[in-house]
Amino acid sequence: MMSKADDVRPLALVTGGAGGLGLATAQGLLAAGCDVIVSDLNASAGQAACEALAGQFAHAYIAFEPLDLSDLNALERVCARLRADHTRLDILINNAGIFPTFARKASSKGCELGFAVGYYGHFALTAQLLPLLRAAPAARVVTISSIAHSAGRIDPDDPLRQRDYDANRAYSACKLACLLFALELDRRAREQGATLLSLAAHPGIARTRLGQHADNAPRGLRQRAIGWATRFAMGVLGQDVGQGALPAIHAATAAQVRGGQFIGPQGFAQFKGKAGVVKPNARALQRHDARAIWRMAEQYTGQHFDWQGLAA
Repeated sequence: MMSKADDVRPLALVTGGAGGLGLATAQGLLAAGCDVIVSDLNASAGQAACEALAGQFAHAYIAFEPLDLSDLNALERVCARLRADHTRLDILINNAGIFPTFARKASSKGCELGFAVGYYGHFALTAQLLPLLRAAPAARVVTISSIAHSAGRIDPDDPLRQRDYDANRAYSACKLACLLFALELDRRAREQGATLLSLAAHPGIARTRLGQHADNAPRGLRQRAIGWATRFAMGVLGQDVGQGALPAIHAATAAQVRGGQFIGPQGFAQFKGKAGVVKPNARALQRHDARAIWRMAEQYTGQHFDWQGLAA
């Protein structure tokens, strides 16, 4: 691994990059000529992933940054180090996520863990890395959503997601929040006259290990049916992780994309296919106020986007 990011090659950061879609995305960005910082909660897997990538891309800068997106204090320390070590960030891929367990788990601040990681954590990360993104001539922030966003419902009066917990509803809500964040970030960037582009992307149905953990074993008839349907969809209708990563890579690197677009597979029902612009679920967007969801994140994280700030 090179010891310093190149001043010519774009620098990208991929959260959840130790495996699955994140690792495939990091690999695709390296193949496209980027330097890459891989971040992940799993330090041993992250280091191993970086070593494997370095064997494939010997002339690239590849670094690992341990990151727990649910721990806002630790996240702040990581971002301070990144701002000290780098002069700019060209691409931020907000990819990390967890499928909520059937028994509700919470962050140290009491929020349902999947929402705390997938939405609030990425909101805080993007806000704190904004000086580096603003220092790049044409930065892109790509936030990973899902076709599951169409079933999402978010109550601004329940920011910790404590009411009527259900794992699948929690996942859909998180992915809807990620989509709303991407769209609202782009709107605010344009309002500020910033060159930053914010896009959302989704992998369609990709064969990952998301949700396949012992503590996520189905316990009831409905949960077993959902688990069976998920396995069937992944096995029969899905695509491999390399294909699933293509929308994120396209959103991060393609010349023709525009801010505020949603990039996903263009095949049947957006399950798989060529990466390109797709339509989000209009009803899911119409029943939510993106500004209210943004304010939720500001209040939970204590972070605000300083569009005039310089890198520390």
